[in-house]
Amino acid sequence: MQMLAGALDAAQVHVDEIERRDELHIAETERRDQLHLRELTRRDDVHAHEMDMIREALETRDLIGQAKGVIMATLSCSADEAFHLLRQQSQHENRKLAAVAADIARRAASRPREPYRRLRDP
Repeated sequence: MQMLAGALDAAQVHVDEIERRDELHIAETERRDQLHLRELTRRDDVHAHEMDMIREALETRDLIGQAKGVIMATLSCSADEAFHLLRQQSQHENRKLAAVAADIARRAASRPREPYRRLRDP
């Protein structure tokens, strides 16, 4: 009887130990799941922010190109020089480049138009 009781006690200790380990494993798995979900959420937020930046860049690209064209035509400079001047003005005014470009494009569009005159051949 004592041997049987000892064997049953040992078996119960073994079962208790397995259950304790299972609980530890479950707790660790839940902790890792929470970390994983936080990381996925963080990556989604980063991705959404990057998409917003790309969308804004695409929306302002044409506007900046128009402003560069105005500067190039007015100052007879290259595209790189025009962009450099545009960027300098943006920094000087402490305004976004797109806002400065929008002002330049708007002012150029609102100027009175002169009729096209063909240059005389030399």
